Amino acid sequence: MEKGAEREDQSRSGLPAHSVAISEDRDRAAVFGCALLQGEVLPCLNIVRVLMAGKPEMLLEREAWRLERVGSLVRVLTEKKIDSLETLRKSWEQNPNVHCAEIEAWFQRKFRHYVKELWQTMLQEAQGGLRDVRFTSDKIWTLN
Repeated sequence: MEKGAEREDQSRSGLPAHSVAISEDRDRAAVFGCALLQGEVLPCLNIVRVLMAGKPEMLLEREAWRLERVGSLVRVLTEKKIDSLETLRKSWEQNPNVHCAEIEAWFQRKFRHYVKELWQTMLQEAQGGLRDVRFTSDKIWTLN
């Protein structure tokens, strides 16, 4: 795949381009969940990765699906058929709080109070409404 086509494909789906088709719903959800938590889908999550209790790559390890935070996120993404930015956006149009608890579980307990504010930023980014996001020790700043 050419680099331009690869970037275009990634921007449409919200997932990095890869050479192997993912046919299992649960695997697709896990790959999307990993990309989401890494900040590849919504950039604001990249900024706060240091506050997370685990590495997003854990979602790609089937053995880790037995862990509460990992299995819970994979399960809700699979059940709601969320495997792209488009399906995430549609899901949030119906219920803006869907899987908020599952995302919150990925943060260290002492930083979970940031999730409510971060959630609003995530919703806005999913709709394409934010251009720049900054994080400081006491606040998540959004700049248009």
